[in-house]
Amino acid sequence: MMFPSRMRYLVAAVLDADADALSRELLHLGVLHFVDVRDLDRSHRLRAESVGEERRRISEVRRRVESTLATGGIDVPASVPSRTGTEVVDVDSAEELVDDVGKEIETLRAKQRELQQQIMRFEELDRQVAVYREAGRAAQSSGGHSYLEVRAGSVPRDRIDELRRELASYPATDVELGGTEDRVEVLLLTLKRNAASIAEIRKRHGWEDIDLPASEEIPEGVQSAGVREKLEAAREQQERIGAQVAEVVAGRREELESAWGDLRHAELVLDVRSYFEHTDRTVIFSGWVPEEHVARVDEAVRRVSGGRCYLTWHAGREVEEQEQVRVPVRLKNPKILKPFQMLVENYGTPAYGSVDPTILVAVAYLTMFGLMFADAGHGAVLLLAGILGLRSPRVQGRTRELFGLLVWCAASAITFGVLFGAYFGMQWIPPLWFDFHGVVSGHAGEGAITSIFDILALTIYLGIAVIGIGFVLNWINLARRRHWLEVIFDRAGLVTAWLYAGGIYTAYHFVRSGYRQLPGGTELAVALVAPALVLLLKVPAEALFAGPSAGGSENGADAGERPSRGIAGATVAAVMNWLLELLEVASGYLANTLSFMRVAGLGIAHVTLMTAFFEIASLAAGDGGYSVFSILILIFGNALVIGLEGLSAGIQSLRLNYYEFFSKYFSGSGEVYRPISLAGRA
Repeated sequence: MMFPSRMRYLVAAVLDADADALSRELLHLGVLHFVDVRDLDRSHRLRAESVGEERRRISEVRRRVESTLATGGIDVPASVPSRTGTEVVDVDSAEELVDDVGKEIETLRAKQRELQQQIMRFEELDRQVAVYREAGRAAQSSGGHSYLEVRAGSVPRDRIDELRRELASYPATDVELGGTEDRVEVLLLTLKRNAASIAEIRKRHGWEDIDLPASEEIPEGVQSAGVREKLEAAREQQERIGAQVAEVVAGRREELESAWGDLRHAELVLDVRSYFEHTDRTVIFSGWVPEEHVARVDEAVRRVSGGRCYLTWHAGREVEEQEQVRVPVRLKNPKILKPFQMLVENYGTPAYGSVDPTILVAVAYLTMFGLMFADAGHGAVLLLAGILGLRSPRVQGRTRELFGLLVWCAASAITFGVLFGAYFGMQWIPPLWFDFHGVVSGHAGEGAITSIFDILALTIYLGIAVIGIGFVLNWINLARRRHWLEVIFDRAGLVTAWLYAGGIYTAYHFVRSGYRQLPGGTELAVALVAPALVLLLKVPAEALFAGPSAGGSENGADAGERPSRGIAGATVAAVMNWLLELLEVASGYLANTLSFMRVAGLGIAHVTLMTAFFEIASLAAGDGGYSVFSILILIFGNALVIGLEGLSAGIQSLRLNYYEFFSKYFSGSGEVYRPISLAGRA
């Protein structure tokens, strides 16, 4: 778990007749990270299999199937169901299926678009009716209203229904005002832009104008009722059509999902085949396989090809050194640590063969977060939010890992909250370690931590431990690559660690003496002077191990003059580089260590904010204990602290890991292991 999987490089040759069956078997295994074999065949005598056009069409139809399923609110499967046999996918049938479903959906969509236009017209009419109602008849008769046409008239009673049917295609409404046995008097409201068409309809149905009634005589129903009824009816119909679209897709769901599986499977098979290189009668391919899967892949290739194959396996480091190709990196952490692996991968992929810091990041991140957000009550709120997020079926991928990280952070907050006796800013149970709130408030009891300075010192010790672990990890990484000179002289090498440890000892002695004296001369010489002088040997050691410089001048005229100038110049340059490096180490590592004081700072801010809200609540309550208003203040205060401090603690914990821990040893130059499998490219 502390190191990525060891990788083996496979180069295989099989007969062309076995290529199709083998591509399906390799897809089913899903562990081969393919590499273009022509990267190793410098002569380029191999020819690639042409699958581009076929794959393009399959991908296009597959995306159309996905879009159709999404229209019905259906997600595609997370992985591709396994397919047996060597049958060719029927792309035409899948395309015909999508076309058929698409036609049904488009018919319904056309109705929706038509209804949307009606809704927009009725919404406009509704606004204008409201304006008319407010302005009154005087504004209407004076022509002050420019959009709405309001007419009163009578229509033969036997023509009123036909009139209303024709007006239904326009934004219009009418209200009956009364009438006689033969005729119906109505108030008609339409938009002026439809005036000509409406006039023709009125004329056809025997409309006769009458005087507009006074505004106070207009029935309340005209205010908007007729328009709004039509508006609501149109909206309800649009919703029904939307439900019908989902029903159409749901009715063909099984066919669509089956077609998607076939298309995606064929697409992935073609992805595999795109890495096949051909000679006249054979297929050659290559790729990386984790060492634990080598036996499975070897057996599968021999079985599918009936033994008609040639396979060679090479160690990852060997290929990397000889062929100058990067070995893909597969981190092998348990599922429970995936949130922290996400944090590592966010920064970069570790170089092949180097330490996988996931477990160390988990410990460091949770310790920092817990110290900054130490409250069991607040942690319980985060825990509930994380569990609810993980239980949601729609939360997948990186979002799911973020909720997993939230659960871990909640557990850390609860743990440190119990250690410090903090429960929503109150001490319900005595602390198991020390009273953080009491220390910050200035009334701590007995114990090792009794002042803010003790808390600051605690976080500095944490920083020293984290940086020290970074040193060790750097030595391991360099030693595994046999970079022995760098183990000694690297920016985080043995000599720098010696200097750092000497600086810590010197600072510790100075503080313990009451800021009055430094260690003795011998101690200072061993702690600081000796490693500084050893660091001066860095340039000569690099020159010695690198060997003589190539491309030197052979001109004899300058032979006696250049060496002396070169040695003097190199000496001055080496001394200047040494001084600069000493300055960088001293200032850089001092800043790195003191940077961890932000852990204490945010922890103190967390306590201070809660104390402030309790003071405000107490002032709001007066002398009679807590009131409803003061309780609301406390609820708001806790919610604000959980949101702001939780986010700050998470960000600062990440920052300290990335910039103070990873910078000591982490090389993010690795290539991610991406096999082609039924789950897609991993």
